Amino acid sequence: MTTVLSILPMMVCAFWSIVLILDWSITHDKLRLWLWQFMVVAMLLYVGHAVFFNHYTSIVPFTNTLYCACNLLVFPLYHVYIKGLSVPHYLDNRRQQRHDRCILFLPALVISFIIGILYLMMSSAERSDFIENYLYHNDFSGLHGTTFLQAVVHQIAKLCFAIQVIIIFILGFRNLRQYKRFIDNTYADTENKRLEKVQTILILFVGGVFLAFVSNIIGRWRFLDDTSLLAIPSLFFSTLLFMIGYVGSRTVFSISNVNDNELTPSSPSIAENDNEQTTSSLAVSLEQLMDERQLYLQHDLKISDVAALLYTNRTYIQHTIQELSGESFTKYVNRKRIEYAIELQKKHPEYNIETIATRSGYTHLGTFYRNYKIVTGKTPAKASIL
Repeated sequence: MTTVLSILPMMVCAFWSIVLILDWSITHDKLRLWLWQFMVVAMLLYVGHAVFFNHYTSIVPFTNTLYCACNLLVFPLYHVYIKGLSVPHYLDNRRQQRHDRCILFLPALVISFIIGILYLMMSSAERSDFIENYLYHNDFSGLHGTTFLQAVVHQIAKLCFAIQVIIIFILGFRNLRQYKRFIDNTYADTENKRLEKVQTILILFVGGVFLAFVSNIIGRWRFLDDTSLLAIPSLFFSTLLFMIGYVGSRTVFSISNVNDNELTPSSPSIAENDNEQTTSSLAVSLEQLMDERQLYLQHDLKISDVAALLYTNRTYIQHTIQELSGESFTKYVNRKRIEYAIELQKKHPEYNIETIATRSGYTHLGTFYRNYKIVTGKTPAKASIL
């Protein structure tokens, strides 16, 4: 059972590595390639785990060096992937990509190089002492000279990893929040566009790192003879890695799918400045357009569509909606849709929920239920009874 648990995360990564590279060979989607790189590095990391837990001590110097490098690479690789999903023009900006990779990958390269050199400098007896005392029992006593220096470098690697996780989590979470804010203020229909599952995985990823820290404090050697204890991190990380692969393979919309004119910041034109259109007058025009033409019923409505009809720009519309209702564009439109759905329920009690949802501008019944609950506090079925 120990063998199975020790290789389970590695096998999950191997599975998704194959799936993603086959997918990339067909689609040539750069994001799939980046996620594949993450999975390959994670797989190599768990090769180091498997070697450790199965006591293949003769190859530990090599796999431990590889493990330390991969441990400092997995988070940067996932961060680069998140930037590709959420940051405008990042996929096409090779200069910025090279800059990020140089900075993010440098600690892994330097520390793993030093660890590898120190292993080569050790005698066979010193390597055995280091592996037995430090790696298997987290014990510094009896270490001296090169073995003690190797232990210090390993501690530095752990510190670098902790700092790296904090910084990358903050940056990744910020990028995803900015992306979500942009999507909410650009599209009425945000189904499968928000990357909320990626954000959830990032939080779980950090939770997993906390679990790894706790495991290191307890000592990896304590997991060697306790299968039930080993099962906790093994199953957690196997599930998490499977979720990363599954969500990544199913993600079809990212910032790269947004039109360039939607990404370009809009600024008032001279004619608009001369006209001095106030927020209040624009709000009246917006409400008239929405109510008279029932624009909110249009599927995949964008804020730029509304701006074009009112001969203004996205910035003015976004500001007007914020002043008018304190909502994002998507919340504003969905509130209008639900208000229309409520009227339909009153006028046509014979309509079923699917018909109400479709006629209210929704293509996904789940989205209709969710927005109905947000606006009214009730489900459509319960509201129709009252």
